[in-house]
Amino acid sequence: MRKFYCDTATFGVAPLNIRQALEFFEPGRVLFGTDTPMDMAAPGSFIKASKTGVLKSEVSPEIIKKVWSENFWTMMQKRVESKGGIGGGKAGGGKKRKERADSEEASLSHP
Repeated sequence: MRKFYCDTATFGVAPLNIRQALEFFEPGRVLFGTDTPMDMAAPGSFIKASKTGVLKSEVSPEIIKKVWSENFWTMMQKRVESKGGIGGGKAGGGKKRKERADSEEASLSHP
């Protein structure tokens, strides 16, 4: 379970489920999640339910901050590092990718 991340999406407001996830997976492996856009009948309801569940879970502000965003950025950093950087391990890959994106953007803006 060391590589597993879970999210806060639950069916309704479920602070106990979120607390249990934080205890089982540890606070650094839980990400804010909502299952949106599956709430098409009531747009935004899943976001509100997930947010309310986290806020009512009676955990510290530090853990809430981790769940809101820090865990996501930590996970993404680990992913980048495991791939040898943004360029996929090739020297200059990130720079080349940016140059290619800039070139494509320029061609789109100048017909």
